[in-house]
Amino acid sequence: MQALATKALLGVLWLIHWLPLGVQAAIGQGLGVLLYRLAGSRRRIALRNLELCFPEMPPAEREALAREHFGWLGRSIVERGLLWWAPRERLMQLIHVEGEVDLAERSERPVMWLVPHFMALDVAGASVLLFQRKKGASIYQQQTNPVMDAVIRQGGCAWAMR
Repeated sequence: MQALATKALLGVLWLIHWLPLGVQAAIGQGLGVLLYRLAGSRRRIALRNLELCFPEMPPAEREALAREHFGWLGRSIVERGLLWWAPRERLMQLIHVEGEVDLAERSERPVMWLVPHFMALDVAGASVLLFQRKKGASIYQQQTNPVMDAVIRQGGCAWAMR
């Protein structure tokens, strides 16, 4: 049953990846609102973490921050379809990297890119692989859902090889 539900979710993400980025962003924000309401344990964890980090912040502001986080989380989930299935050319138009993106090209030695892990670590890995000609890799944690694990692995490899 879990495999069927995962395949249905992936089918929806595949369909959404064809939409313009602004439409995907709106769908993702809507998903974030839904997740905030339905994912009670995750919502409580987020609110508790914010309380520990910002004890002086009024509870209403912490809740607003948590809601914003869930909006970005929803958007991150929806936009994964772009990374998994969009052509390299589209990704290169959508992803903008600032700084010394040619550092690996100029260096005789291997270069390690350290990027922040917020919502879309996949985007950071994709950016490095998209904008340099040398071989690269991104860190990946095996997923407990085997269907999702296979799609993430294949998706990451598919765009990197295009």
